[in-house]
Amino acid sequence: MTTSAMRRRPVRTTRAPRIDHEGVEQMALIRWLYGEQQRGEPVGAFYEVIYHVPNGGSATRRRRRISSARE
Repeated sequence: MTTSAMRRRPVRTTRAPRIDHEGVEQMALIRWLYGEQQRGEPVGAFYEVIYHVPNGGSATRRRRRISSARE
């Protein structure tokens, strides 16, 4: 047997589904602003100009490291 035939392949484990934490927070903010608008509160006026920008959680490790260094 050759050495390559003797090596075992690593067992692949399934990953947990990605959770868009930022999107969940933005959704909560937009829902809260909508409620404030319905109640007639002054902060509810921001509901008209706020929007959600999805990024899909596709930040690479390098890009995350750069963005965290800026903060």
